[in-house]
Amino acid sequence: MSEHYVCFIPADPKFVPSKGSQDAAVALIQRAWLHISEITPETNEHIVFRDCGENFESIHCPSCNTELRVDQWHELMEQDYSDEGGFQLDQLPMPCCEEKLTLNDLSYKWPMGFSRFVLRAGDPGCEDSEKLLNELESAIGCQLRIIHQMY
Repeated sequence: MSEHYVCFIPADPKFVPSKGSQDAAVALIQRAWLHISEITPETNEHIVFRDCGENFESIHCPSCNTELRVDQWHELMEQDYSDEGGFQLDQLPMPCCEEKLTLNDLSYKWPMGFSRFVLRAGDPGCEDSEKLLNELESAIGCQLRIIHQMY
């Protein structure tokens, strides 16, 4: 049986909310999704890639809408990553149109992204609500991206 998680990450990959903001966000999820047993806030020292697992379908350049091959994307990932500093999210020329973009700018289907902070919850068994997202953004203090992970 697959495991499903809903991850909330800041739109700004470097942003880390205060401990109080993280606790408020956890409490909001607990009230909205009553049967959730696992809600984990996590902060990493460096920017980390947050994947969607088995939900992965494609990656597109937002400038020219060309679908990037996985090997092209892997090459970009290798260029941007260092063992000492994680992902730098430098602007890199895209192999399709030479537009300079960060890995976080790419269009991922299903959504994926990069962040230092993630708030991960077990499968809620229901749809995300716009109301909950707005409340979480207010509690955390920034815009959020939602990533549905399936493993």
